[in-house]
Formats: sequence, C-alpha cells, structure tokens
Amino acid sequence: MAPAYGSYSDGWSADWEHWDMLLSIYWTSPQYLMLPQIEMVVNLLFGIPGETRPIVYREDCFVFTMVDRPSEFYLLQWEGPNLSKIRNAATESSVVELLSDTDDLDLEVLEVSEEGAVALQRIMDRDSTVIPELEKFLGYVPQHTELSEERPDIYQEELEKMTEDERIAETQRLMQALEERSPEFKAASEAWDKGMEETNISPDQVDPEVLERHLEDLGLKGQLGELEKMVDNVTEELDQLEALQLKGLENRSLILISRFSWTKKMTTMCGLAYRSKMIRSRKRAGSMDLELGL
Repeated sequence: MAPAYGSYSDGWSADWEHWDMLLSIYWTSPQYLMLPQIEMVVNLLFGIPGETRPIVYREDCFVFTMVDRPSEFYLLQWEGPNLSKIRNAATESSVVELLSDTDDLDLEVLEVSEEGAVALQRIMDRDSTVIPELEKFLGYVPQHTELSEERPDIYQEELEKMTEDERIAETQRLMQALEERSPEFKAASEAWDKGMEETNISPDQVDPEVLERHLEDLGLKGQLGELEKMVDNVTEELDQLEALQLKGLENRSLILISRFSWTKKMTTMCGLAYRSKMIRSRKRAGSMDLELGL
C-alpha cells in the first residue's frame, strides 16, 4: 500500500500493518449507526464530503486525500481533533517531500461544521430521525442499529439483569420497531393473529415446511419471495427477540417472531398472512380434515 517515494522521515510511515489506529479509524465504531470514526470526523464534524484514502501516518496524526479529489490533502491530528488542509501540495510525492520538514507545510486550519456537529450529537443521542439527513454529509443513508449490534457484550449483560416485566417491555419495544420499519410485518402479524383466532391452533403447532409447500401450491411463491426479503431487512430485531426468548421469556408474540429467526427456511410473513385464507378455503370446500398437516 505504501507509495514508492523512497524513505519517510521524522517518524512518518505507510506501513499499514503496523498502524494500530487503522482499524479503529476506518472500521465500524461502537456508536449508534456504527459509522467509521473517519466519517464522523471528516464528513460530519468538519463537513468535508467524500471518501478518504490514507497516505502516511505518524504517532500523533496522519495525512489523507479524497478518493474523488486526489489533488486535495489533509492533515488530521488526534488531539482536538484538529483538521488542516495542506495548501502547497498537489500530488502524493509532493506531500511526502514536504513532510521531511513539517515547517514547510502550508496548512489551512479548518473550522468545525456547525450543522455537522449538531448531526453528530444527534447520533450520540441515538436520535433515529437524523438518519435521512445524513445522506448530504455521507453520500449514503446509514441503517438503524441496535445496542446488540454496536456492543453485543453490553446487550447480553443487560438481558441477564432484566426482570420478566422488563423483558416483556423490551419485546414490545422491538415489535414496535419492527412495525415502524416494515408495514408488511405489521400486516402479516395481524393476519397471523386473526388466523390463530379462527382456527384455535397455537403457534408452536405450525409446521413451517408444510405450510410453505402449500403456499407454493396456491401460487403465492412470488409474494413469498418478496416477504422473505422483508424479513432479511429486520434480522437484527428478530435475533434480539430470540435472545429474549432464550432468557426464559414466554410470550405469544415473541414465540411467533422467534420462529423466523431460528431457521432461514422459516415460515415467512407471507405464509402467516395467507394461512387464514387457506383455512377458510378448506372450510368452504367442506374438507376441514387438516390435510395441511397443521
């Protein structure tokens, strides 16, 4: 990865395997949304758009350029953090030459972006309403994250300490989050409840594979695929619900949802939504002998 510009002076290096800050700066962070620290500092705090590429580093700072603007170079110092633009360098080789004596660097100290700083604070406050506003800073819309993704060790500790009532409250919170993020989930969940009321069959009596085969026989394979994609988008919440169940929580809604997470070839939302339809069709045909295997 190091450019072939000869040796570096004054403690500078491009030996990335030995830079202990590389992962902590460029890998996902343990904060809400799990944005890399480099994005939080450069794109948000200082409001500079674009993806960064590191050039060289030193113990107290590093130099980077922008992927889509390779003639721009910046010096980021950990303390502060402070970010400066190197005004008298237009190529990587000229940057390396200037670093032989940092006094030769013509630095423009950049001011913090007030708007970006506010957005960053909202992330720290776990304000999910900031998510759509981040596209103008990052160039993409980040995905909502949960504590179990950011700090799985802490989340598991919290589960251990929860009382039964607290687990039920956490289940309800996750169910609400699922419904807010996926209207299809809410509709399918309501259809399932209605079907259970009509047939008096409990969730643990459902055979997912048999139900899925009959859904395909009824020509519902397309809807099945669409809703499987929807389930993939809320996998994290499903995993959290399953974790709650494993801690001993007995809750009908939780049993329903956790069935989805303990097998990838599960009864999908489409299966749940159309289950009552199949039962009613059998009733009209006068053949309620439960050939479905339910």
